[in-house]
Amino acid sequence: MRDGDGAEELELARAAVLSGGSYLSPSVAALVGGVPAGPGRRAPASLGPREVETLRCIAQGLTHRQAAHRLGVTEQTVNTYAKRLRRKLGAANKAELTQRAVELGYLSV
Repeated sequence: MRDGDGAEELELARAAVLSGGSYLSPSVAALVGGVPAGPGRRAPASLGPREVETLRCIAQGLTHRQAAHRLGVTEQTVNTYAKRLRRKLGAANKAELTQRAVELGYLSV
């Protein structure tokens, strides 16, 4: 974390660490080259805590129904989160979504 990252970044980092993962803020990732360049790659988007939880469920291979049950939301809510995650992270499918999540520090391997 760097000065100026803000409360939202702090909450994202906190949520990631408490769930056993790690987090690299977008500002630090940009400084150290943590965001790969290439066609279709966008700057990292901020993810909300529920988006991060949904991302972890997807990366664990849970179906949207299973993720909804785990998160205590409807399957449609998970579908919405998944679409939003794919758009924010520039991923076309679950495999790319998981790869981008690892690259950006939302998941550890």
